[in-house]
Amino acid sequence: MWRGVVPRPKQNRGQVSRRRKPGLNRPSPRGVIIRFALACALTFALEQWLHHSVESSGQTHNVLTQSVFGVATFYHRLVTASPRKPNPRFTSLVVLGANSSPPGVSLLNVCQERVFLGALLRSLSAASPNVIVVDKYFGEATCPAGDPGTRDLTQSLQVLCRKQTPVIVGRKVDEEARAEPRTLSLYPLEPALRLNPPATCVSEAIVNTYPDLRRAALWWPSVQPVANSSQPPPSLALAGALAASPRLLDAGRLAGWTADLPPPYVSLLELEQFRPWSIPARDAVCSSPSPPGWRACLEGELNPAIQRLIHGRVVVIGEDMPGLDRHDTVVGDMPGYMLQANYLESLLDDRLIRPVPEAVDWISGFVVYAAFEFIIRRYHRRRVPGVLWALVLLSGTALTVYLAVTLFGYYLNPATVSLLAALMGLMDLVLWPSEVANMRART
Repeated sequence: MWRGVVPRPKQNRGQVSRRRKPGLNRPSPRGVIIRFALACALTFALEQWLHHSVESSGQTHNVLTQSVFGVATFYHRLVTASPRKPNPRFTSLVVLGANSSPPGVSLLNVCQERVFLGALLRSLSAASPNVIVVDKYFGEATCPAGDPGTRDLTQSLQVLCRKQTPVIVGRKVDEEARAEPRTLSLYPLEPALRLNPPATCVSEAIVNTYPDLRRAALWWPSVQPVANSSQPPPSLALAGALAASPRLLDAGRLAGWTADLPPPYVSLLELEQFRPWSIPARDAVCSSPSPPGWRACLEGELNPAIQRLIHGRVVVIGEDMPGLDRHDTVVGDMPGYMLQANYLESLLDDRLIRPVPEAVDWISGFVVYAAFEFIIRRYHRRRVPGVLWALVLLSGTALTVYLAVTLFGYYLNPATVSLLAALMGLMDLVLWPSEVANMRART
């Protein structure tokens, strides 16, 4: 029987046998670009989701921001590290609360608290502060007409005005309006008590904070103007800083900053750094034998140590109550008044970092990611050199970011999108290991 040679199947003209060498599945350049584009889209969607969540809830203290700020802590500490260790140089804190106010003075008894605030402001005026910033907002109908506490508060403001001491009082954006779908061009403010003494030393500013607490809001262009103004209202921190340093916008990193620019990043001081400059509110008034047991201190009556903490400084008055106005920051849990003092310190100390355009973050992120992919492709058979080069890439990126901040004052963030893209690449390698890739290639 004739035994012929079994002919091989004919190969179509132009068909090339595609076989991958054993080893790591190495993506094509087009796959690298597609993966990075997906990472950009996910990063943008995450940022929009975060801002929408905070805006709709009107809060910065929620589970979402806790996780985001927790992840951002290390990166923020890196970019805000500086050879010059900042300390509270401009502000002092007067703290109201259960452990720092006299008995009977509480946020739960607002009208009585206004009586105490009036005495407190007169005591502070005797120590000649530079500016007084009240991190509180006074409801229009909280106390009845003719309330003695409101009268005392207004009279104390007049005393400060006669001494030409600027006072900044808070206004709050209407939370219900922020939670609803936006139909108005400007968010309304909650109704507030009119505090208009004869002089113009009292001004209003927004107490709300920016959703990303690493950034200090300067103006609120999406909010209706405050009293006696037609311009976008300033934040509490900016109003206080301008009152302390009227030429602040003419020099330094704030020079030329306008309301339409994004808010700058700041390097936050930690809670412990403010403790030597914190004054319990009961220590800033004098005792009295008659009810309610305290009164305003006259000239020379205030404790000399307390007077030194107040004289010539920006005094921030705030409330510290458990579970109320607390914020998760990259330096830990912090009450709202201390966060405002932090922003004031950064503005007056010129510790501001300009955010770069998002395109710059994405381009720099792509460069870092492309370098990572090159290391993976180049050293896919030699893991030790690959790990070493990856560490060199990480260190070089950290050094570049640090120099961008310290030398040029720009907050460069290539990490988010590049790490997300790299994570997607690593997941692809795990889901499609080399053996599966080679099998797919052979079939």
